[in-house]
Amino acid sequence: MTSSRLTHYVNWLVAKRAYMVLASLVLVALSVTEIRDLQVRADFSHLLPPNTRSVRDLNDLKKRVQVFGTVFVVLEHGDPQIRAQAASFLSSRLQARGGELIGSITADDGARRNFGWQHRFLYADLADLEEAATALRDRVKSAKLAANPLYIDLGDDLADDDTTSNNTTSNNELTDKLGNLRKRLAEAKDHAENPNTFVSKDKSLQLLIVRTTFPASSVGKGRHLMTAVNAAVEDSKTEFGKPLDVGITGNVATTLYEQQSIMRGMLIAAGITILLSAIALLLFFRSWWAVAALLWALTVGSLITFGLTEVFIGHLNLATAFLAAIIVGNGINPGIMLLARYQEERRNQRVGSQAIEAAIRGAGPGTAAAACTAAVAYASLIVTDFRGFRHFGIIGGIGMVVCWLAAFTILPALLSWFESRGYLPITRNPALGTWTARLARGHGKRVIAMALAVAIVSAVAASRYVQSNPVEEDWRNLRSTSDVILNARAWNDRISNEFEGGYNQNISGRFAVATDSIEEAHLAFQALSQANARKRPDPALKPEQALFAFVRDIDSLLPAHQDRKVELLNEIRSLIDRDVAAELDSEADRELIAELRPPDGLNPISGAELPKALAWPFIERDGQRGRIVVAASSSEYQTWNVRDQVRFAARVREIELPASALVGGQAFVFADMLASMESDGPRATLVALIGSVIFVLFALGFGRHALVTVVSAGCGILTMVALVYAFGVKVNFLDFIALPITIGIGIDYAVNIATRERQDWNLGSGQILSTTGAAVALCSFTTTVGYGSLLLSDNAGIRSFGLAAVLGEMACLAFALTLVPAFLHRWRRV
Repeated sequence: MTSSRLTHYVNWLVAKRAYMVLASLVLVALSVTEIRDLQVRADFSHLLPPNTRSVRDLNDLKKRVQVFGTVFVVLEHGDPQIRAQAASFLSSRLQARGGELIGSITADDGARRNFGWQHRFLYADLADLEEAATALRDRVKSAKLAANPLYIDLGDDLADDDTTSNNTTSNNELTDKLGNLRKRLAEAKDHAENPNTFVSKDKSLQLLIVRTTFPASSVGKGRHLMTAVNAAVEDSKTEFGKPLDVGITGNVATTLYEQQSIMRGMLIAAGITILLSAIALLLFFRSWWAVAALLWALTVGSLITFGLTEVFIGHLNLATAFLAAIIVGNGINPGIMLLARYQEERRNQRVGSQAIEAAIRGAGPGTAAAACTAAVAYASLIVTDFRGFRHFGIIGGIGMVVCWLAAFTILPALLSWFESRGYLPITRNPALGTWTARLARGHGKRVIAMALAVAIVSAVAASRYVQSNPVEEDWRNLRSTSDVILNARAWNDRISNEFEGGYNQNISGRFAVATDSIEEAHLAFQALSQANARKRPDPALKPEQALFAFVRDIDSLLPAHQDRKVELLNEIRSLIDRDVAAELDSEADRELIAELRPPDGLNPISGAELPKALAWPFIERDGQRGRIVVAASSSEYQTWNVRDQVRFAARVREIELPASALVGGQAFVFADMLASMESDGPRATLVALIGSVIFVLFALGFGRHALVTVVSAGCGILTMVALVYAFGVKVNFLDFIALPITIGIGIDYAVNIATRERQDWNLGSGQILSTTGAAVALCSFTTTVGYGSLLLSDNAGIRSFGLAAVLGEMACLAFALTLVPAFLHRWRRV
């Protein structure tokens, strides 16, 4: 901007300052209205790369498969009778309070047991039925021989005349030969009547499974349901007294707890950032009104940023949720530099429009370059495949630009207004300026040599870090650790250990294969089963040595060999009715035969006859059955280990499935996420680096100022990576965005000092550091506080990102305050 245009702009701004303040109030009101509807979606699906195969399949699957959320409610009481009564009471209360949010509540496995009992003959082993039929045939043959000595069975190879006596099967022998079938039927009866596998082995725990009408990722509905669940639990505790203990877990609960933990951490981080930054600002600027003007400009920029987020994106995710603290900590930097320059001009006896114009002229180029490089660093994430990180880049980039605009519009208007009313007296040079000025002492070859030596050592350490496979493989280290989440995990472990049904086992390792027809589903089932057999050719091997813990289609729930079984059962019934029953002498034998007699009208059952309580995993949204196959990874592949998930996904993708098959599951998404991280990280870093250098060259030209800025930032980035290596920080899906962001922010400090030296080359290094250097240190402090506040988050992934970013801040600031002035001072002397 030319001098005349800048003068015209400042005069207009001063004349319209009241309108500018009023406009800022309107913008804040509109932004707050939008932000009220802004949600945080904490599940991974809102981070995923939308163009990868796994995510496309997963999204298509969701359109077909009924995606339920699950809440596990566990009741504990020492008295089994009271526990059962409490379970019944709680179930009714849940249904009443949950309403349309609850699809079903299951407190026992009665549907499965009753269906098994009703069709017990078809579920009997084929070998037992064949043995029973053979025994009955032999009994009939023996009876005929005994009744008619002249009867000869030409199909028999009779050895002697004693055949009749040798082949006679007594009633006792018949009973023995029917024993296996009788035993199986007795087991079916016992299973139908007892026990309920929703009761723990020691009878002290009762499990209720609440399946919702919405997926666990619907946090809003999950919040309403959990409110109803907690209210129903309190009703139960009031009804049955203190000895009743109730635990809550399941994906609906843990998703909500994770979201609440992230939101709480975000608010705490933003609050701490604002509080500590405000204290630092007051100590630095020594003026309540000046700090109030600065914070209002920051508030306007931050709220507009998140208002635009609601308009253009509609939500925050696991990655963008903590941008509030980062935007507050980093977005305040242009205002700090402008206000520091304004106070400096006031100390130089400029007042009113002259002071504001000189401040804008001095701070504008450096802060504009810094804001643009920071915006480019954020925007570099847009080139990644991750939807969540694209949003991070969009929001961060918008935030840097909007905060800069607010700093150079709202802040000057308020400063002019407050100064005209005598609220902004001239203040002394901040104490921080004296401290930073001391860094100028001894600037020269020694400082440059030390800085470059640190950079070289850091480069070696960074190289080793990259070669050491720094990716965090244990995703358990990224979970939140709030008390409520740890409690939910503890109850989940108790369900795994104390219930025989395995209702929460293999959940994270499960995946679905959806096809276009029942025939293709059969082909998919056969292909997966055969792959499992190839992995474990010897049935004697342990289950964990298999590829899958299980593979099921809807036919897996049906009896095997039904046609043959129906044929045998009809024959058994015919033999009993026609030949056996009347020949039995004892009442006990007749009762046995009556018990073993198959009912009339037996026919094979189909998947359409399975009760919904059993068949629900294979029922699609439109009611179709049989086109889905469900499987789960074996324990050989740990669901929390990224590399295991990648190996498992690769093995499954080698299996030849029907062309129409959609495969959706955690392992495939994680595998694609890791591949995307490994390709997108370097790409985003390169874009951030090139974009930042371009803006530095645009702002400073092709001279020494641009060179030292880029060198300083490069040394800071290498040192950051070395420090991350030293602190043992592993790279996760959040950490890998820290490097491109640090590039932009690292240049921020160096470019402001280099710009000031370029503008006022006649000033010594001490004067530059005492003014602009002190302001840069304050900028770094507020940004560091923004990142450092993330260390208080319950989420381990966010804490890891905060630590990496803090280390980057410290490194980049150190080089900006030492290498840049020393390098420029030595170059000037040369």
